[in-house]
Amino acid sequence: MESQEHIHYAMLMRVMGYDYGVYKKQYDSNAQACKALNSLAFSNGDNIDLFNLLEILLGRDLSRNEAREKAIQYSEEHGTDKTVVMTIAGATNSKIDYSAFEKGDGRMCTLSEEIALENEKKGKAEGKAEGKAEGIIETGLDVGLSEQDILERLQKKLDISLQKAQEYVSRFGKRTV
Repeated sequence: MESQEHIHYAMLMRVMGYDYGVYKKQYDSNAQACKALNSLAFSNGDNIDLFNLLEILLGRDLSRNEAREKAIQYSEEHGTDKTVVMTIAGATNSKIDYSAFEKGDGRMCTLSEEIALENEKKGKAEGKAEGKAEGIIETGLDVGLSEQDILERLQKKLDISLQKAQEYVSRFGKRTV
């Protein structure tokens, strides 16, 4: 416990740093232990398909359309089981037409299309929030508000965390100054 004479709101960050240090030490210790095992390998084909598809769909090296096409191709080439596709839907928080499975058309394509649509919706919502944030920041700077006041307005108007508000200020505040 840290003793302080005054309240300092950044104390949470210091405590998080301490926690990170402990977790990092545990991770490094476990990583060293796992190196001794050579590499872990899955023997169950469904597990292999699951992790390969997650890597394709959640990886950042491909565009959404490329990832979708690659996932469909992988699924069709490997005959991915419907339980794996359903698990992918849950893991990626995607909607899927389960009745398609009952009809025998539970292809990866259905899931991939849903993922693409949901990602597109999220992207549009994030874009709108960024536009609103930029407007609030520009207006705040134009009328001479302090950074703290701008942060509070961002949090209140956009219903976002302090951290997200700080990200917006660092991104858009410098351009408008």
